[in-house]
Amino acid sequence: MDSKSRVIMAGVVIVIIAIGAVGAYIVIYNPFAPTTTTTTPGDEYTLHILTRHSVAIQNVYETEFLATSYAINNSITDIEWQDPWDSEWPDILDAGWADVVWGGGPTVFDNLIEDEYLEPLTSTLMAAASGRVPDTYAGIDLKRESEGDLMWVSAAVSSFGITVNDYFLDLYDLPNGTVIANWTDLAGYEFGQYLPLLPTVALANAPRSSSNRRCYEIMTQGYGWDEGWSYLTRIAGNGLMPGGSSDVKAAVDNGAVGAAMSIDFYGYQSARDRPGVVSYITPEDYTIVNGDPIAIASTSTQKDLAEVFVNWVLSAEGQAVWLNPECLRIPVIAAAFDEPIQDAELHALLLQAFNDMDETGGFDFNDTLSAITSYAYRYYFEAVLHDVQAELVDCWSTIVQARYDGILDDAGVETYADMMAAMLSAAAINGTYGFTGGEFDLDKAIELNSGIKYDSTVKAHFKSEWSAAAIAQYASVKAAVLALYP
Repeated sequence: MDSKSRVIMAGVVIVIIAIGAVGAYIVIYNPFAPTTTTTTPGDEYTLHILTRHSVAIQNVYETEFLATSYAINNSITDIEWQDPWDSEWPDILDAGWADVVWGGGPTVFDNLIEDEYLEPLTSTLMAAASGRVPDTYAGIDLKRESEGDLMWVSAAVSSFGITVNDYFLDLYDLPNGTVIANWTDLAGYEFGQYLPLLPTVALANAPRSSSNRRCYEIMTQGYGWDEGWSYLTRIAGNGLMPGGSSDVKAAVDNGAVGAAMSIDFYGYQSARDRPGVVSYITPEDYTIVNGDPIAIASTSTQKDLAEVFVNWVLSAEGQAVWLNPECLRIPVIAAAFDEPIQDAELHALLLQAFNDMDETGGFDFNDTLSAITSYAYRYYFEAVLHDVQAELVDCWSTIVQARYDGILDDAGVETYADMMAAMLSAAAINGTYGFTGGEFDLDKAIELNSGIKYDSTVKAHFKSEWSAAAIAQYASVKAAVLALYP
C-alpha cells in the first residue's frame, strides 16, 4: 500500500451539514483535493512542521510567522515542531501529523518523493511562491520536479566545510586554521598523536546528521569511492562522535576538539560567538552548494494552511528571517537583502557569501547517486566507523604511534591506513529483498539501498556482517604493524 493509500480509507466520504441563515448545505470532502482544510471564522489552527532545523531556527521562524498577516488572516495561532532524524520521518508522515516538511537537504527530499510523501506544488499560490525562487543558483538546481509536477523548492542555500578552534589546536601544537585547507587535512596522522586519550576532530554518526553526511559524500564523490572512504576512516579514527550536527558544533565551540565537520551557518554562528578563537573554512579541494528544501506533506489534512506558510517562507519577508543572528542562513531570494537590516555586520557577511557562492559554486555533485545509495551509505558508515569505533581507534593509533616511533614513514602510513579502510564484504541474504554478498563498492551500495531502507531484517543483517568484518580487519592491520617492531 502506498503512502497515500495509508491515509485514505476507500469509500470514506465525510459529509458536513451546516445550518445557517441561508439554510442547509452539504460539503463533500474529496481526499484527493490539494487542500483539505475548511477554515471557519473564530476557529484557531495549529500548523505542524517536520524539520531538521535547529530549535533556535524554529523559535525565530515561529515568532516571526505568527505575527504576520499570513498567519493572522488564516487564524494560524500556533506551530508545533518535530525534529527527529530523517530516518524517523516516515512513521510521522504515515500518522498524518505533519503539514510542512522543511530542511534536511535534497537527498532526504528526493527519497520522500520516491515514497510519495510530498504533495505536488501545483496550486496557483504555490506557482507564484516558487516563481520567486530562481531555478538554479551556483550551478545547482533549487527545485525538483517529478513526472512534470513541482515537488519541492529550496528555501535556503548552504555550503559545507570545517569549523576550527584555534585555541585547542595551538594548545596541542596541531595544524591550525591558517594551515588547514582541505578535508584530507583532518585525516592526517598528526591529529591522531594523542590517541586514544584525546580525539581531535568531531563528526556525527551518518544516520544522525544529513549535513555531516553530505560532507562525507562530498569526499567519496570528490576523491572517488575507495580513496574517499579511506580518508573518512582516518578522520573517524581521529574523531569524537558526540551525536548529531548540533552536538558536533558544541564540541568544537567548547574546545573539546580542534576541528569539526560543519554546514556553513553553524560555522558562521561559531565564529560570531567566539571571535578570534573559532573560524570557518571552506575546503579548497571539494565543496558544494546545497539547496535546502521546503515542501508540503501528502498526508497533511491542512494543506491550505501549509501553503500559507510555504508562501510566506518564500517571500522576501520570510527569506529575510534567515539573516537573523540566530539563523545565519543564505536566502534563495536576493530581495531578502532589501528588507530592514537587523545586524549590519552580519547582513554584509551574508550578502557577500550570497554573491561569492553564486560565482564560485562547487564541483559537480551527483544528487541522483546520493539518493540511490543514501541508506546503504549511512548504515555502512555506522557499522564500520561508529559502532566499532573503539576498535578503529585502537588500530589507527597503532599506525600513528608507529610513525612517531620511526617504524613507518609517510608512505607506510598510507599503506596501512588504506589496508585499515579497505571496503568490507558481507554474506548474501535471501527473502523479500534477496541480495548477493560481496564487497561494499558503489554498485553494491546501489543494490543494497532499497533493502536496507525498507527491511529492518536486511539492515540488521548487513550491519552485523560489516561490523564483524571491520573488527577483524582492524585487528589484522594492528597486528601487522606491531609485527614491524624489532
